[in-house]
Amino acid sequence: MSRLPRWVLAALVAAALIAQVARARDLLRAQQILRSVEARSSEIARGETVDPQVLRAHLRALEDAERLDPAEVGVPIARGNQYLLLSANESAIEAYRAAQRLERRPETHLNLGEALLQLGRREEALVELGWALRLDPMMGRGRIPSPLRAEITIRSK
Repeated sequence: MSRLPRWVLAALVAAALIAQVARARDLLRAQQILRSVEARSSEIARGETVDPQVLRAHLRALEDAERLDPAEVGVPIARGNQYLLLSANESAIEAYRAAQRLERRPETHLNLGEALLQLGRREEALVELGWALRLDPMMGRGRIPSPLRAEITIRSK
């Protein structure tokens, strides 16, 4: 077995280091995009008017973030939130389900339940809201109306 010259080994290590730095840069950029969209979306959600053009710009930015970091669960959650603000509930549902394939989180179940309720898909919504409450009992208190919480509690017994 022949030994690699030291310069070849050094070149391979340098190439691997460069690739890792590039990957880290992509992950950092994806996080910056995500944080920016989430911050602006929070402001929009608190306000009275929703500018659809801004939300569509957010969706394009989130496409970039997803390309940079396809494993970041926050990206499809944020995409679902944009669609909810646009009242595009079917698209929101698709985004939240994509997020759940990456990682189950109570807020994803909660948001998915809200989107399903808005479409009149009550039974599916109750299942998702039930998951949100099981994963984080405190989360749904302010966002799930009492009659729905009571119905979810009765079903889970």
